[in-house]
Amino acid sequence: MGTMVHRNNFDLVRLFAAAEVMLTHGVAHLKLPIPALLDQLLNAFPGVPIFFVVSGFLISGSYGRQKDIPSYAASRVLRVYPALWVNLAGITIMLAVAGNLALEPSTFRFWLWHVVAFALGSDYLASNIIGGIFKGDGVFGFYPSGVLWTLPIELSFYVLAPVILGKRLAARGLVGLSIAFWAAASLLCFFAIKREGDWIVFVGLYLWIFLLGAAAQRYWERLAPLFEGRAAWWLIAHLALTFAIIASGSSPVYVSPRWFNILHTCTLAGAALSCAHTLPTLSYKFLRNRDISYGLYLWHMPVFCTFWLQAC
Repeated sequence: MGTMVHRNNFDLVRLFAAAEVMLTHGVAHLKLPIPALLDQLLNAFPGVPIFFVVSGFLISGSYGRQKDIPSYAASRVLRVYPALWVNLAGITIMLAVAGNLALEPSTFRFWLWHVVAFALGSDYLASNIIGGIFKGDGVFGFYPSGVLWTLPIELSFYVLAPVILGKRLAARGLVGLSIAFWAAASLLCFFAIKREGDWIVFVGLYLWIFLLGAAAQRYWERLAPLFEGRAAWWLIAHLALTFAIIASGSSPVYVSPRWFNILHTCTLAGAALSCAHTLPTLSYKFLRNRDISYGLYLWHMPVFCTFWLQAC
């Protein structure tokens, strides 16, 4: 039997998002000089909210296709955890070799830190709960990863999806109302809570972005004509809004609680979904159903910090 061709470009969209995160970190940590226009374009297409929107679309579909919660949970665990565990273990080995390991492998706290990090998907949460595994007087100047704060948020999306998109709600025609309620609650959190300190990993700040993708998937039969084959129009509209915001003296930052940033994230979501459904076999032609975005997302900072030590 031949390989099934996915009739969408989500693998390419996710690869673009991972590349944007990599370039942004490269510019910041490696002190790479880039033209002002490229910097503005990077700000126009932030990778993290693209991941959240795509996740909402794909998880909503995945949950709808699974026969029960255990099957859904197993598919999500296999998607995230194996590669994450390899990444965390690899970074620990890097810290040990570089002299940055604060806890000895012979101590209980060392293993407890890893149990918590492996379960929650985050060095940040494990260090807050158990204490840090990293010390700054070795080769590396900081823990060589800048992306693991997003994994607890993604895992929270997985947990909340059956609550928000529950099949009993769907049977009663209440999924749309549920999505609207949870999105409104998330936006209230977005305006009331600043994204700083421990709040960076609070799912309530980002759930509304995830729900943009989930809502699109749930109502795709009605919405498809707005997106399929219309990537150019969405990209033009999104870039026009981006440069209008810049011309007004502001900057489009998805974590800043302003209405124009919410609109900017919405047009970004539309552009991402439309790109995924324009020339829909493009992803297969380039990637052959291989999604390499997750590996690039997890490993670019450890690689940067290994080969450009002066920046890390």
